[in-house]
Amino acid sequence: MEKTVKLHIEGMHCGSCEKIIEMELLDVPGIKSAKINFQTGTGDVITESNVNSEQITAAVFRAGYKGDVLNEESPEFDTQAKEDEKSDVVIEKTFVDAESPFKIKLESSVIADGEFSQENNTPIFKGKINQIKKGEFEIPQGRSDIEKAIQNIINSSKIGQIFGLFSSDSNLSVSNVKNSLPSQNIREDKEVAKIEIKEDKQKGDQNVNLILSGMHCASCALVIEKSLKKVSGVKDANVNFNAEKARVIFDSSKSGVNDLIQAVKT
Repeated sequence: MEKTVKLHIEGMHCGSCEKIIEMELLDVPGIKSAKINFQTGTGDVITESNVNSEQITAAVFRAGYKGDVLNEESPEFDTQAKEDEKSDVVIEKTFVDAESPFKIKLESSVIADGEFSQENNTPIFKGKINQIKKGEFEIPQGRSDIEKAIQNIINSSKIGQIFGLFSSDSNLSVSNVKNSLPSQNIREDKEVAKIEIKEDKQKGDQNVNLILSGMHCASCALVIEKSLKKVSGVKDANVNFNAEKARVIFDSSKSGVNDLIQAVKT
């Protein structure tokens, strides 16, 4: 089963910060996708249910940033029950400060959509009645044991054992109130301003120095470095953000300078 994890991330400056965090997150086994927005300082990560919040925040930390899990949503689908939408259970998980206590809040409400009329002096209602039952979990940061226990109960469809007031015939769907702003795609063009080439004829390698423009922070340099290392034949690549230079050693029989320039721009 999949779940969506919402993150708050501090320290991002540009689109390259987004990319470096996304790449680090996607290296974690079980994470299927990651979408980071540097403008809002948020991220959405889709993972398998066995990936915990500590693994996610550790990946953000490895990328050089501080990340906190805001909440999770884990949709469970019962195909047959979904066809009969008479009652819903909504589970919301929120991560709070590590010193805060673990809390559970239960709510039950009935929503009637229709109209009343009189028939033989008897009030008649015609329309649809939905019963919504909501449980909110406040989980302290770092308490993966509590998080795991709650997730296991949700995964096994035994949520009714926690909420005694929830009837066993309720349709279970786990969701969360979404508060994210629409992400915006920002394109940042990296350019190669100058190229210096030295050739090692004995090894068949070329040593290229690229003078770069368009970098905004150290994450830009790291993204370019990773892109260069993916080019076929590249043996080593180092990008210096402060000097705005990239030094690349590559096998000229497998790739050329144009391939390196394209890697910088992507």
